[in-house]
Amino acid sequence: MNNTKLKSLAELFKKHAPLYAVGGCVRDYILGIPSGDIDISSSIPASEVREILKDSPFTVQERDLRMGTIIITCYGFKAEYTTFRTDSYTEGKGTHRPESVTFTEDMKEDALRRDFACNALYYDILKDEVVDLVGGKEDIENKIIRCVTDPRVVFEADGLRILRMARFAAELGFDIDKETYEIAKENVWRIKDLSVERILVELDKIFVADTAHGRKFEQDGLISAYAGDGLDGSKGVEGKDENDIFGNAHLRGLRILDDIGALDIILPELTEMKGLEQSSKWHLYDAYEHSLQAFRVSTPDIRWAALLHDIGKKKSQDAIGKMYLHASMGADIAQDICTRLKFPKIRTREICALVRSHMYDLDGNTGEGKLKWFIAERAKIMPQLLKLRAADAFASQKVRPESRMKKVFEEMQEKGIPMSIKDLKVNGRDLVDMNYPECERGIALYELWKDTVMNEDLDDRDKALEYLKKKINK
Repeated sequence: MNNTKLKSLAELFKKHAPLYAVGGCVRDYILGIPSGDIDISSSIPASEVREILKDSPFTVQERDLRMGTIIITCYGFKAEYTTFRTDSYTEGKGTHRPESVTFTEDMKEDALRRDFACNALYYDILKDEVVDLVGGKEDIENKIIRCVTDPRVVFEADGLRILRMARFAAELGFDIDKETYEIAKENVWRIKDLSVERILVELDKIFVADTAHGRKFEQDGLISAYAGDGLDGSKGVEGKDENDIFGNAHLRGLRILDDIGALDIILPELTEMKGLEQSSKWHLYDAYEHSLQAFRVSTPDIRWAALLHDIGKKKSQDAIGKMYLHASMGADIAQDICTRLKFPKIRTREICALVRSHMYDLDGNTGEGKLKWFIAERAKIMPQLLKLRAADAFASQKVRPESRMKKVFEEMQEKGIPMSIKDLKVNGRDLVDMNYPECERGIALYELWKDTVMNEDLDDRDKALEYLKKKINK
């Protein structure tokens, strides 16, 4: 673990106690993969660390002294420091925060409070050696996720560990110890006690598990081609083998959540689609498996939309006996899900817009002017929408979707057709100079934008001004 600042920090500690890197960064060091956050620990109380680092280049920021946690920084270096401790939780709650904390000088006690053995390893920074008190190195060698102590105790203490179990298995390509897995199933209800913010953080990490530890998303041929990289456009393009552990890590994580019952709690609208049959003329899978396959082949930026794109099919089927209202109904359901999970408003708007728009002009019969206007209104999400439609088509029959919308969008970009009011050759100042009533200016520019999208001749300043003069004189 070659980090000069980490070693310098350990030198400052050594008069008082050895300093250890701990947790995931040690696990990743053993695996030889890039790690993100650096966690460090020792027996020294966090309240005394500031004095130890006085007159050094390191800065201490308080985070949670009750938990013995501070942040140590130095010119780009950042580590979270925690004093060795034992934790006590309220029995039966499964909440994330300990009820009481006791600091200790015993590293073994600190190790036993952690979640999984592969995460309970300590690296003596100055001695350059790993300290393993719970069999974590062997688990890493065997690629196993195993609770550091009795799984009942581990999951009763903190329900979030059930989601973390699925994430680590997905990110690392590890199997899950049988007892750990079965007890996680029994205790899955504990995630109901967690804040939705913490649930969303774990879900977001699972959804991009294939890109963890510096791995890059590998696109399927179909997705690449539809996104515009110049492939030949032939049909029947096969995607990644679902048995590709890392290429499909995100799907594996989702399937674990499904199998243990977590999805029934977090996304019941999704699991309700299990067994919802679809026309064999267009689909290889039921509505649920189709959604998972779209999620599997989608790019990381659209995975929530891919998973939820058909979320309205059951409601539409129940309401009218058919599924053709699923896009609009699905957008409303997606809105409810995003609100429940407390998504940021920008993410919510994009996901819902993608769900609502993904079926538009699939038959290719929409008039060109109307299609151009549809594209212009959604210009900001068009790259994502095209990728979603590609993922949807692949998940339906493993074929390339129609490319008309993509072709029209690219032509509009090449011609510089305005994709917003700001792209017009005129602006509000011109309307002021024409003595346009203030209440009519926004409407006039909107109508000019719409007509310019459909009539390229108006994408000229003189013609746009003439158009506006005619409008005001009516």
